[in-house]
Amino acid sequence: MSHFTSIKTQFKDEAALRAALEAMNLNPQVHNTPTLLRNTWRTKDYAEIIVLREQLGCNADVGFRRTAERFTCSADDYELARSRYPQFRYNIMVEYQAAVAQQKGYQVVGRRTTTDGRVQLQLQTQQIRTRR
Repeated sequence: MSHFTSIKTQFKDEAALRAALEAMNLNPQVHNTPTLLRNTWRTKDYAEIIVLREQLGCNADVGFRRTAERFTCSADDYELARSRYPQFRYNIMVEYQAAVAQQKGYQVVGRRTTTDGRVQLQLQTQQIRTRR
């Protein structure tokens, strides 16, 4: 039976997390308090940042709940595998790292997939030109 699984993440920055979801063409809902995630089963979970199941093309929302140090992801892996985003967890990690790099002043100038399937971000520092 399908159910929500809590996944510990390294996501600490809410703005970067939202930017990562938006880079995946998703429109997350942001709530001040934990809000019920929807699914077609009887399992329940709550999150402050929610991607609606209609956007994912599956039967369960995906949520990110704030903890003291980082966000925990609540997702139904079975449903995600059948959704428009079967590689959701991997893609969100790549997009999150790109968003954090941009916040730190880097520009993502390319992405390269290695032979073992990992994605390497090619970064460049943003140069500030001054007049002489």
